[in-house]
Amino acid sequence: MTALSLALACLVFLVYAGAMDNGFVWDTPHYLVNNDHIQEFNVENIHWALTTQHFHNWHPVTWFSYMLDYSIYGGLDPWGFHLTNVVLHGVNAVLLFFVSFALLSKHHGNEKKYESTDMLASFFAALLLAVHPQHVESVVWIAERKDVLFLFFTLLCIWFYIRFSETEKAFNYWLALLCAAMAMASKPMAISIPVVLLLLDVYPLRRVAYGATGRGAFSRGTYGYLLVEKTPFILASLFLAYMTMSAQQGPISEAPALDIFHKIAVILSSYWSYLSKFLFPVFFSPFYPISEELSIVDYLPSFAGLMAITILAIYGMKKGQPWWLVCWLVYLVTLLPVVGVVKVGAQISADRYAYMPLIPIYILSGVLFARLVSGGKRVGRAFSVLVLVVVFFFLSSSTKEYIKVWKSNYTLWTHAANHSPNSLVVLANIGNYCYKFEKYEEARYYLGKMLPLLDDDPEGKALVLSRIHELNKRLDVSD
Repeated sequence: MTALSLALACLVFLVYAGAMDNGFVWDTPHYLVNNDHIQEFNVENIHWALTTQHFHNWHPVTWFSYMLDYSIYGGLDPWGFHLTNVVLHGVNAVLLFFVSFALLSKHHGNEKKYESTDMLASFFAALLLAVHPQHVESVVWIAERKDVLFLFFTLLCIWFYIRFSETEKAFNYWLALLCAAMAMASKPMAISIPVVLLLLDVYPLRRVAYGATGRGAFSRGTYGYLLVEKTPFILASLFLAYMTMSAQQGPISEAPALDIFHKIAVILSSYWSYLSKFLFPVFFSPFYPISEELSIVDYLPSFAGLMAITILAIYGMKKGQPWWLVCWLVYLVTLLPVVGVVKVGAQISADRYAYMPLIPIYILSGVLFARLVSGGKRVGRAFSVLVLVVVFFFLSSSTKEYIKVWKSNYTLWTHAANHSPNSLVVLANIGNYCYKFEKYEEARYYLGKMLPLLDDDPEGKALVLSRIHELNKRLDVSD
């Protein structure tokens, strides 16, 4: 496993090497450049990191990581911060390899004859995490350091929890709890960790027999016992929920008001979009705006697809194959905080949110690939390997190209404008960027595209017209 782990780490570095040429984009300057608190480890800044809700988030571990980078790299040189993100992503791929192998070993009852197949499946799953372009946003956007940290501590939490399930040693339990707390202090999406651990208790750890009855509610190996065992994890999640809701009152109040029909459509479309991007990794963008006009035709395919997967997963459970339902529930639960139940912001989805939830899908994909390679005739196995090489060449190439999009605010928002030409958020970002850097012709072009979209906002329209008028004067002067 050491050789495969090194191969994963090297592959991540080769694919993401271009990220070191990128700058600080989007809101990263608000986190770093305009934030004196990250420039030194001292009592005042540590207290600030533990208590601040700066930029509508509570994530002290992320702030500490920025402080550490600042001291290691001697300032705000972007390449160093990008290097840390890439290293963390590489470590996450290796951790997934080990965690996946441990879970699949549990699935096979630790039988030696399945070891090579489980290792191949785990390596495939880790490769998907390592090179899939869906995760570029999480890795190369420095403001999303919280993503790579969150997954790092979550995978460590699961690793120690697996060890605890085997040995029942308190030491492993407390290490799992510590890692869970660190994950929650890195990103609010970690709130789902207690539910994920309970699902793993059912399968593949088999710490409780689903459907079992006849024992006391809090006897070892019952749901009641496992729920009590998770009490510290649940309390940590409740604290995180309080801190997150408190920090995000601004973004929640600014989110578009949706009726119940529209909200259901957004939730279904969001759940389906991450699976679609996994299967068809094209047309990525930093911003996917919510459509103001959704009909039943728009959300029916998403509803039908999600219901079909759910029915098949439940059917598999009834047929003694619980892994389908467990993996599907982990996907649904880990995405639940960000699919729109409580809407924050004006986007319908964001690629960064897929960084953790797709892990069970990757593991299932790895199992499928391993079965294709290990079973069947030699020609079939050779064809499967060829398909693997082609797929990963495509994914790696797509990732390298998408990394270039995140080089600067100009490349980022012009790309987003091509993808979402009628998004006010996107047009405002690229228009303001062009204005700031004296690209007046382009600024006027993008701001002009905003005018038809502001017919219901007279105040906003007046502001844009004022800026366009100013640009016209500047262009006349320059002419």
